[in-house]
Amino acid sequence: MDFEKHERLAPIYAAIGQECAAIVGGNPDGLYLYAEAGQGWSGVAVFMNEGRAVRYFAPTRELCALIQEAWDKEETGQPWLVMEYEIHGGMFDANLIYPDEMGPGLTMAERQRDALRRRFGRKAVLYPPYPDNSPG
Repeated sequence: MDFEKHERLAPIYAAIGQECAAIVGGNPDGLYLYAEAGQGWSGVAVFMNEGRAVRYFAPTRELCALIQEAWDKEETGQPWLVMEYEIHGGMFDANLIYPDEMGPGLTMAERQRDALRRRFGRKAVLYPPYPDNSPG
């Protein structure tokens, strides 16, 4: 990342890490964020490596706004489509993937599934139970 881009995006990336730490309730070491964004939209998921499994955490509105802000500050002719953001040892790494680097015909859910498999192998992903909306 060049110096100007670093100066422009570093505070946003730091804020993303802080928001992710709040979402997981503490130490974010082992955190993996998968986000897709475009003009006026984002899809974000937070995952935490818990050893034998990976736990999903729902994003906050604040995190989605930060992802959108990072996307909006991209100054290339072709903005990124996917952000993979990881935290290890108190340091973050953000990998941006551009549309021309993506395989054709995959949905966002399929791309996220494939990214999770690359990152965590076949570990189980633990999602919270769906709320029971039946009349009581």
